[in-house]
Amino acid sequence: MGWLDDPGAYYAAVDEFAALAQRDIVIVPTATSFPGDGDTDAVAPDIGGNRVVRVWRGADDDRVVAAPAISADVSWALGMVVPHNCAMEKEFDALVTVARTIPYERLPLKRERAVRSGLRLSAFPVVGSSRVPEGYVDLNVMTTVGYRLVPVEQRVAALSRIAQAFLQKKLAMHFAYRDDSDLDAIANAVGRRIVSVNVIETPSKKSARVKVAMTLEDGETLILEGDAPAPKPVRPPERQARGRASRT
Repeated sequence: MGWLDDPGAYYAAVDEFAALAQRDIVIVPTATSFPGDGDTDAVAPDIGGNRVVRVWRGADDDRVVAAPAISADVSWALGMVVPHNCAMEKEFDALVTVARTIPYERLPLKRERAVRSGLRLSAFPVVGSSRVPEGYVDLNVMTTVGYRLVPVEQRVAALSRIAQAFLQKKLAMHFAYRDDSDLDAIANAVGRRIVSVNVIETPSKKSARVKVAMTLEDGETLILEGDAPAPKPVRPPERQARGRASRT
């Protein structure tokens, strides 16, 4: 996908006055819980750093399910806002879910190639720019934080519309294993001019499917399919009541 190699296509301009949105990359605290002990007096790390801290000690009593010792790997780093704007409650519970960005060097080379190309199921590639180091978002490592911990001043970058659409596809595949091959086709066509469009299948009584063929400037043809929207019901015109002529 060409836009995965081009920061100009991957990112959009940041609107400093807009509310927090799904496509934002922000500086945010994230945490992942593990069994075991951690530091009880940790100092806040620099941006990109992390600390392993104690959450609590293991229970000493004989309860049926005694809580074990829990620690948390807490980071102060870049993260990507995961839920769509409409799903974020900014007043009642004021929570937002973010996924931490991780450097590629933590991955084996074979897995890194799959992540970079967008093929890895639970990972979303992050293109490097002057403000964001290259890496990836691990969709298995998400954190819910208070909305006030992510003020808009901590917004570093924002995804373009095509990158956001690909993020939404990756989220659908991660949580529901739902694929959308048309989105891949459209993403691969970004940057190439469409020279012709032909409708090759129209809705019928048996099917609502529409099939369209788009020819690109390099001769490649994309076949896109979808359901035609249901026609709006036609409301019959209202009949005007006919009155009898009055006699004078």
